[in-house]
Amino acid sequence: MSKCRITVVKKDLYADLIARYCDPATVPCEVFEVGDEFLVDRESFFNLRFQKPFCSEAWNAISTYVFTMVQGGEPSWAVNHTILTCCNDGARPVVFKLEHIDD
Repeated sequence: MSKCRITVVKKDLYADLIARYCDPATVPCEVFEVGDEFLVDRESFFNLRFQKPFCSEAWNAISTYVFTMVQGGEPSWAVNHTILTCCNDGARPVVFKLEHIDD
């Protein structure tokens, strides 16, 4: 059975963009921490976005890749069954490592 390991590898904060376009009190993502890890298979795929602390916006950005991996595939640019992707928050993105795992 194929699985996808999701690991938070980086959180960023673009102060210059925040100063120009956002509330100045904006802080780095408060949902994820570097090192957070989630293991997803076909059964858990549809429920992960409802689990705390998974962010629905981040899930929207990465779920297509996760779905591909739990179905046994991977994006064409994967290296060693791994890709990097990120959430769609342009001021304070979170970077995820997605790994395709076959049992």
